[in-house]
Amino acid sequence: MPQGLRGIIFDIDGVLEYQGEVYPYAVDTIHRLRNRGLIIRFLTNSTLKSRASCTRILREKGFTAFDNEVLTASYVTATYLKLLHPRSCWIMLDGDGRDEFQDFQQDYENPEYIVIGDNRSCFDFDHLNKVLRLLLNGSKLIGMQSELTDTSMGKAELNVGSWIGMLERASGIQAVYTLVLTFAV
Repeated sequence: MPQGLRGIIFDIDGVLEYQGEVYPYAVDTIHRLRNRGLIIRFLTNSTLKSRASCTRILREKGFTAFDNEVLTASYVTATYLKLLHPRSCWIMLDGDGRDEFQDFQQDYENPEYIVIGDNRSCFDFDHLNKVLRLLLNGSKLIGMQSELTDTSMGKAELNVGSWIGMLERASGIQAVYTLVLTFAV
């Protein structure tokens, strides 16, 4: 171990597991590092998972994990949004990640912020045009992560950054990407 090392951040998808399968020795590695007194953090750019659901999944796979050690894109975005004290938001997100945004006033007609994660059910012509018009009328754009494609399920798929990039180019509005802000601080 390098001298002065206090902790390690592990990316979950592709480092500890791939396509839902835990890599050999990953659980044991985390256990051994904890026993050496290192601080452990788990990170995922998945917007679909809440901190709690991600922790539960890690535990089910044999990892010792606690909510305060897990950073998901949705948790990081909700934490950032709390600092802004928005009057209203349109959270475009599917899955357990929505749980992180329960404290925010939802407004689909005139939101101060439009927050985009993985929202496959609403990435269609009508919804995206509505977002475009709202951006042109002054709504601000927050992206949960900027990755353009994802191959974690075996085949290439458009990811959150592709949809946001299209909206940025069409509206001339630059998104703030919260997962990037986490590591800039």
